[in-house]
Amino acid sequence: MGYVALSRVRSLAGLSLVGMNEIALKINEEVFEQDKQFIDSSHEHADDLRNMSTKEITNNQEKYIKSIGGVLKGKIKKNITKKISTIDETKKLFEQGKTIKEMCSIRGVTANTIFNHLEKIKEEDPEINFSYLTKTVSKTKQIKIRAALMSVGTTNGKYLLSPVKTYLGDKFTFDEIRLIRLIMD
Repeated sequence: MGYVALSRVRSLAGLSLVGMNEIALKINEEVFEQDKQFIDSSHEHADDLRNMSTKEITNNQEKYIKSIGGVLKGKIKKNITKKISTIDETKKLFEQGKTIKEMCSIRGVTANTIFNHLEKIKEEDPEINFSYLTKTVSKTKQIKIRAALMSVGTTNGKYLLSPVKTYLGDKFTFDEIRLIRLIMD
């Protein structure tokens, strides 16, 4: 669990480790051995693929597609109806004027997922106006969060959450900071 947590860190700003001891980052030996077997097997299969002709690879792909119920037409295609992307589903709810909480409930996902979608939507369309979502944050908090974001500044053109959260303290949530960050230019 320690590895998973540390592997998600994007910046050392605001990082603090609590409860470190001799077993905090210990690896399970059985898992470590299984990982070695997966790596060896992967290398063997990679060697097999390198030694196959393009025709053999194509034949194997076609057999596999057919075995899972896929349909072949010219190029390999699966017989699957196109689904709307999860980001587009979130965008549709946003356009209907839903709150973050409502979007979470309807989609059955966390606020973190909704914020990730909204941030991707903003990347695709920087002119989109997310301000109606901020009605859940008091004007006073909005002003303080904006000031903190500006004060802490950007890294690689992006306002980082952890340094701003550390700067503001426990009276502010990451979700509130993300909301205000979302409406800033």
